Amino acid sequence: MNEISVRNFLRLYSGPIVSVAILLILASAGVAAFFEAWWIVGLLGIAAIVVPVFFYRDLRYWVQFHRGVQAFRNKSYVEAEGNLREALCLAELFAPDDLRRGSALIWLVQAARAQGNIDDAEAFGLQGVTTAERACGSEHAFTMHAMLLLASVYVSIAQYAKAEPLLQKVLVTLEGKRKPARAQLAECLVLLGRVSSEQGRDAAAEPFYRRAYEIAASGRERIARTLELAQLCARRKNVAEAETLLQHALAELPQTGEPESILMANFLEMQAFVQMLQGRLTEAEALQRQSLVLIEKLAGPNMPASSSGLNQLGEILTAQGKLADAEPCLRAALRLRQEYMAPEHPALADVLENLAELLLSMGRCQEAEGCLGRAEQIRAVHASHDHE
Repeated sequence: MNEISVRNFLRLYSGPIVSVAILLILASAGVAAFFEAWWIVGLLGIAAIVVPVFFYRDLRYWVQFHRGVQAFRNKSYVEAEGNLREALCLAELFAPDDLRRGSALIWLVQAARAQGNIDDAEAFGLQGVTTAERACGSEHAFTMHAMLLLASVYVSIAQYAKAEPLLQKVLVTLEGKRKPARAQLAECLVLLGRVSSEQGRDAAAEPFYRRAYEIAASGRERIARTLELAQLCARRKNVAEAETLLQHALAELPQTGEPESILMANFLEMQAFVQMLQGRLTEAEALQRQSLVLIEKLAGPNMPASSSGLNQLGEILTAQGKLADAEPCLRAALRLRQEYMAPEHPALADVLENLAELLLSMGRCQEAEGCLGRAEQIRAVHASHDHE
């Protein structure tokens, strides 16, 4: 036990241990005096030290852990991280392969990523995978979950070279099982699709998205997979199939029982994208504004979930010639992506290219060249990785 663990141990347990020990020793003394069996004092004295340590430690861990999870679900990410860090500190007093340590790390990954603390999210994710493998083995569902979460962190920071082998390992493991977890398999396929599509390889991404769509269960999971495939079809100019998929998603949305949800916001954004591709810009703008209002209501303002919608709204407004309105949207999207994404993420290049097009339309050529230059640098990074 290292110095920090000893300090935490004494800070957390000294008060309860002393209090309970005194009570038990007094009780044991009374019993011993009554039965004239002084050996009871020794036994209960040992119990007074050992039992409170284990029970109090477990209780304190679960209290902090569940507070952290609840705070995360309430979108209080700073509070969640604080409670989960405390739970992790307590879990360090357990065995290195204790699953409670892995559970705290898994939620810390999500709390750190929600705040844009990607370095912390990656560190927690690596520890989570190691702990899960020690506690459950390399093929257990919890280990698969930890690996998928770490891979999603790598994808979010455009570390595709790290994400892809991890995802391929998960895919092989899941496919080797008699009854693979369908949700985990679908998630793995979607992440593999993103690895390809975010690097501009939509043709390579399509089989992953289609398979994820085919195996998805009904309800929210099915809607999410439908929207992802619809987006890919639209990007590949297969607008007719994209519209058909959107109609399927629309039919299933009421079944979720949530008229206002992130899924509904994503559906509206996808509708706006399809309308934009077909040149129906007024309809596209209205749909995109509805989507943004809903996202900000659900996720809060100035959150990364808004960046995609802001970028698309800026693109729609630029196409309409509403240049003064488009610039704040694109700059807000750029700011959010710079804050929450890696500096070499392809999504940054998307916004920079849209902003450059806008600036050229406004006659601000020098600013536009700066944006295009930065976008080309980002594209070049991923083009060089493709050839490695």
